[in-house]
Amino acid sequence: MTKIRIYGSKFETTQTTSNNLTEMRMKDPVVRDIMEYVDTRMVSTMIVSGIDSQYTAKSKPTKIGMVDKSKSIGSNGYRYRVMGRIQRKSTIIAQVGASQSSGEFTLRLRDNLLYKGMVVRFYSGLQAIVVSGPTGAQGNYTYVFQTTNGNVFVMATDVNAQPGEKTCMGGHTAYGEGSLKGYSRAFSGEEYENHMTTQRKTFSLTGDALSDTTIVEINGKKGWFFTKENQGKVQFMMEDEYAKWFGVSTMRDANGTLLAQSRLTDPETGNPIIIGDGLVEQIRGVNDLAPSGTDGMPTMDDFKDMMTLLKKNANKDFTNHWYVVTGTDGYNHAQEILRDYWLNFLGGRTPNGDQEEIEVGADFNTFKWVGNRVTFVLHPMFDNDELFPTLAADGNITQSGSYIWLNNGFNGQTGERNVEILTKGANGVNRSMVINYVNGLTGWMDKMSSSSVDALEVNWLKEDMIVAYNTASCGLMNKPAA
Repeated sequence: MTKIRIYGSKFETTQTTSNNLTEMRMKDPVVRDIMEYVDTRMVSTMIVSGIDSQYTAKSKPTKIGMVDKSKSIGSNGYRYRVMGRIQRKSTIIAQVGASQSSGEFTLRLRDNLLYKGMVVRFYSGLQAIVVSGPTGAQGNYTYVFQTTNGNVFVMATDVNAQPGEKTCMGGHTAYGEGSLKGYSRAFSGEEYENHMTTQRKTFSLTGDALSDTTIVEINGKKGWFFTKENQGKVQFMMEDEYAKWFGVSTMRDANGTLLAQSRLTDPETGNPIIIGDGLVEQIRGVNDLAPSGTDGMPTMDDFKDMMTLLKKNANKDFTNHWYVVTGTDGYNHAQEILRDYWLNFLGGRTPNGDQEEIEVGADFNTFKWVGNRVTFVLHPMFDNDELFPTLAADGNITQSGSYIWLNNGFNGQTGERNVEILTKGANGVNRSMVINYVNGLTGWMDKMSSSSVDALEVNWLKEDMIVAYNTASCGLMNKPAA
């Protein structure tokens, strides 16, 4: 068992570059792994490591994988399969012409998933068989249908009554005796392309600041780093955490179409600035559920509905454990919902007696229901009213009361979790965190001076991305704005 002790100290002559942890972690993988215990870890890195509480955080290192060469498409991109269904709905654009008394009608669809002989179900429950089609081009296909019961198709009630996107879906096929052939549509996992984001920070320590150091004692062996450099490192990690959740790709247009080149260019170098999608952008629009509570917060039925929806889209190889990440408002609300459920439906009781002081309560953060499990995770960043100023009707910020549902199950076939952080690296190069000192006229004689400034410059750089493979089993539950 690794024993780690951390304490402050003044700079001593024994603190040389050979035992400086900042320099050692770039050269020694063992030191790099140990420092993952020491450094403050962000919520995203804990989730990909299967950590759901402060207790497991003490015993598990951060898991950051390397990009599989077979799936890499270039120096900054990564293409991977997004798991989904092998039966899918079709999107209706409009009706063409008028409905016939025979039950025939013509529609324009955005996709060509349907084929001749497919019996299709519409929003009203009406069923119609595909008579012919598809004809046309991508994004605009024409189909001729005929209702199976002979009723006349009515666009207003059979389709337009559906809230939001208008859809239909093939249920089964039907053919006559002596039919010539059948048809099908094969589905492989959809490919999603995300991109590495390169982030940097430079932090300067004046010569006076170099006198304070932090000692890390690991199984009796000592290492050290400058105390003040930790402030810059934590700032950098907080910025990286925001990118992991809310980053918006520069490699897609407003419609989500992949671009050949980034929309942004670095004015200093002329090179493209590439930003990858964070988790919210990857799962947005897949399973968005609006809370039904009068205060804009979800009810227990909302939580159950979301679990049911995501379970239907979950891959059977996953254990269906959702990490639901939220702010303080959302975490407190979940605590109360689970507490009341435990008390009202599971027979929970609080202690009583004549004692002057009674300690009661429990941490209600995990909900088990119909073979699935949900763990609510508090993310302090979601409470930052300067970063998320949008307010709800109750005067609280919306992000603090919103919920991001992540299926963090384990895929036994591939050996990977549903959510992973992947970094660039090969042949001994690891860009998950690159750190370097540039020494000036500080008086630190063990490090060669390469600047006339009375300061030590610390540089951090990282190039990585976060990916969610089964986005169909993830979802968003956003608190509405006022």
